Amino acid sequence: MTSTRIRPRWLLALLVATTLSVSACGGGGGGDGSATTEPRTDEEGGGLVDAEPVEGGTIVWALEGETDGLNPVSGRFVNSGHVMASAIFDPLTTLDAEGRWEPYLAESLEPNDDYTEWTITLRDGVTFHDGTPLTAEALNTVLNLHLDSAISKGALFDVDSFEVSGPLSVRARLKVSWPTFPYLFTTQIGYVPSPEMLDVPEEARTPVGTGPFKFQEWNFGTSFKAVKYPDYWRRDDQGRQLPYLDAIEFRPIPDPQLRTDSLLDADVDMIITAALSEIARLEASPDVKMLTYSEGEEQYVTLQTAKPPFNNETARRAVALATDQAAVREQMGADYAVPANSQWAPGQPGYREDSGQVQTDLEAAKRAVADYTAETGQPLAFTLISSQVLENQKLQQILKQQWEAAGMQVSLETVPQADLVVRYALGNYQAGISRLFGFPEPDTDHFFMHSRSIDPNLISFNLPRYANPEIDAALDRARSSTDEATRDEAYATVARLMNEHVPVVWLYRPTWAIASNLQVHGYRAAANGTIQTIGPKTWVATLFKTT
Repeated sequence: MTSTRIRPRWLLALLVATTLSVSACGGGGGGDGSATTEPRTDEEGGGLVDAEPVEGGTIVWALEGETDGLNPVSGRFVNSGHVMASAIFDPLTTLDAEGRWEPYLAESLEPNDDYTEWTITLRDGVTFHDGTPLTAEALNTVLNLHLDSAISKGALFDVDSFEVSGPLSVRARLKVSWPTFPYLFTTQIGYVPSPEMLDVPEEARTPVGTGPFKFQEWNFGTSFKAVKYPDYWRRDDQGRQLPYLDAIEFRPIPDPQLRTDSLLDADVDMIITAALSEIARLEASPDVKMLTYSEGEEQYVTLQTAKPPFNNETARRAVALATDQAAVREQMGADYAVPANSQWAPGQPGYREDSGQVQTDLEAAKRAVADYTAETGQPLAFTLISSQVLENQKLQQILKQQWEAAGMQVSLETVPQADLVVRYALGNYQAGISRLFGFPEPDTDHFFMHSRSIDPNLISFNLPRYANPEIDAALDRARSSTDEATRDEAYATVARLMNEHVPVVWLYRPTWAIASNLQVHGYRAAANGTIQTIGPKTWVATLFKTT
């Protein structure tokens, strides 16, 4: 079994498709960040980790869920939805080995002198799966739909317009100077679907893109199948046509234990999981190889600040004081739950060892609960919602016990993952377990924190609906600056203010794992700096399977 933990934010070495050697700490070797995992031989027990790419075959990949449709403009892409989408669509940009943006489906993105305009130039000769060419008109249609999309428009607030400027080029006119603008297209907004598929809502279930695989069949709740697109534009380093596989199938298996069982029982070839107990099971199997990543998104409690009880800062502070992060990590899986004190991880702009995080103090929490009751005449009572994933239900129980020890009254509710996204976006909750942030470039998470993302009557991607003009100013300052020291200090200010006013309570950074049988090859640290299922991926085309 091969297990490698990677620190890809600014240390990630982009790997060739047939190796699992990575910049590592923990399971892959020494703790200095420089060790690599060598290919394992038959003598070491269980087949080759590395192999020369071979063509043909099908990989069956089990995911924690599925999205309700693959329309990048209107779809609510939960984590697993991004894995599915990455088979069908290509992103305009991705990230290189150092976490910097680089063109992908786009050939180039060029700014004017003050970064208020960017020209996006597409690759020539690329076609959609329906045979129509990828053109500036097609891209412009999609980008302008994003400007009006309830899902996307919050991330595009600083975009004034998109317009065709040539047969393969689109000009973006911005409201502000935005040097990091190309990072936007490493997200869902970077997927380019065929404009024809966007004409009718039903087409979200029959997606058409430029990606390595062409949609074949979707039995919702059971499987999603796609076959090799023979005219895909990408080649590997040896000039061979990608993708290698004939087909790929995704199966939603929400129960993490069943998902692990399905791999160990050879019912599927590959899984993705953030269930900490299951990662330990996978590591113990000689028939499994795995890549793990623990410096991405944060697991946290989001508190709805627009309505009681958490429109009251005393209530929010009581929750933070009563939350014992160390105990949570220990009970959830100490080896795989990494401490988190803000939305920024080590190596990112804005990270500080001391970010002003509220420290656990049960007696102070009890006093805050009493203060809240004195202020409002009400007990501090609320409901904590979560997805139906067993791991999150366990976390709910741990938090309920901690908070009730401080005198709070806590009810629990679980809902399907796709419904949970809607509840958060509409503000239809009081407290909720969330996983978010985690992009290597902090500006990509801008709209999750800015007050512009709050619509009191509709969707908010600022999930706690917390508005703070100092946070807004710091985010805007970081967005428009090219000075790294300025950006670093601005993002540190954001972290400090969020910890001071407590719209969220940080818990830990979960470990994500991609695991497979020993015959699957070609998965690695993704070119966008993560193996998580957040954001477009660029490595699905390099998967292959040996016998």
